[in-house]
Amino acid sequence: METSHISHVILYSKNFYQHTGDIIKDMQRFMQLDGHPFWSIKTPEKLVKVMRADYLKWVNSMPDDSRFGSKERMIKDIDKTVGWADGAVGHIYHWLISYSGSIPLVGSITGYPIYDRWHLPQFNVKEHLFNKNMSYEEMMKAAKDFLDETQESRYDAFMNELLEKYDFEKVAKIFNLLDDSVTEKELEDEMWDGYTEFMDEHSHEDGTIDFGYFDKFTKHFDLHFSTDDFNVSIEAQALFNAKTYTVNEEFSDDAIDKVFKLATTDTEFIISIIKSGKAINKILEDDGCSGNINIIHEDRLTFDSIHDSILCMANGFKSEDTKEYLAKNKSTWHGSGYGKYIVKLNDKSFTFQVIFGHIFDCSIMESELWNNNSIFTAAKY
Repeated sequence: METSHISHVILYSKNFYQHTGDIIKDMQRFMQLDGHPFWSIKTPEKLVKVMRADYLKWVNSMPDDSRFGSKERMIKDIDKTVGWADGAVGHIYHWLISYSGSIPLVGSITGYPIYDRWHLPQFNVKEHLFNKNMSYEEMMKAAKDFLDETQESRYDAFMNELLEKYDFEKVAKIFNLLDDSVTEKELEDEMWDGYTEFMDEHSHEDGTIDFGYFDKFTKHFDLHFSTDDFNVSIEAQALFNAKTYTVNEEFSDDAIDKVFKLATTDTEFIISIIKSGKAINKILEDDGCSGNINIIHEDRLTFDSIHDSILCMANGFKSEDTKEYLAKNKSTWHGSGYGKYIVKLNDKSFTFQVIFGHIFDCSIMESELWNNNSIFTAAKY
């Protein structure tokens, strides 16, 4: 992947450089750092022409089977604009969002920022990777240290953070109210063991992790890992109810209707979800709410509301985009207020899994570089 000619523009797209609000002037500043003389980009029209050529050079350098995006689609969509801006600005944002989402956050690929009085980092970011008391050298070191971390070390750091903030005490009380005797310490150990098993299965000696989206189920938790583009994303969800339904025929609209009928007529399972929801509310009413643990409205804890929630997923799985994604990836999922719904394709059958896991928390590696005022945060995430 050829990125040396767009290194500083990539770093800008990933919030390593300050966004002033004037995208044209920002691009002129950082494209000059990438080697373009000012005269070649001094007007919006010239800038777009050069930036388009740089973008095309990057896309063409990727292998046809690149895991970082569809080369064919990127070339086809090269002249698209974003919905909130027209003309040169719209094209620039389109390319920057593609850089932000498709290029791994790894120093050997992005390069490293150069800070001085004219090229500053974003200061108003979560976790404060940078602060205004730092020297330029200290800022550059902080950026380099972050970009040079292995994916495995980032995962370890953020899993430890997740374990520290997850409310095991309340979750243990809810399970005990559901006649599942388990302690806070046992739940914490179980979550860590699940993470360790995932790392044993998917990590490599060079510090990288297998590419993809992975679910790791333990007795009490659904742990979801995303390693897309060298990112690090962990989601932990308490697993109160889960059931899988299977139809032994080719994936089709008719087969979808059959598997959803199995789920929506499973009275015993739906009643178990209602029981779990009431147990959650009981503990939270007694102990108070915190973080991502919330009271479930009583009108959602009825047979009809849960039945309708499951049923409304059917049309989503019938969409052409979902079918195309399933044909390629063999699995996808949708979320709702009750948890999530997973569809998996096999050779001549497919499964539909209903998971009720209301209490969750997550830890995301790039949080240090998420700027609340950046258009990229809203657009990408």
